[in-house]
Amino acid sequence: MDDALVHCALDLGGRPYYRGPLPSRMYDHWMRSFADNAQATLHLRVLRGTDRHHIVEGAFKALGLTASRAMAQADVVFSTKGAVATTVVP
Repeated sequence: MDDALVHCALDLGGRPYYRGPLPSRMYDHWMRSFADNAQATLHLRVLRGTDRHHIVEGAFKALGLTASRAMAQADVVFSTKGAVATTVVP
């Protein structure tokens, strides 16, 4: 992701929405499908980059880091709507 810098914001509040764009419709479709199926609001903003591969790689890395932080256990709830619980479906 050498020359790319991508900002990611993720809200796991149950309202699916995606805002990009990435430099490829295929990856935009993947991100939109992720947001829809995760019931998440996902915003990606490409701040810097010229190589399409590096931009897409940066977007996936930013999403992964943001998702791990969003799902980390914490004593504080950063929401005006209450806590978001994760459930495992067998």
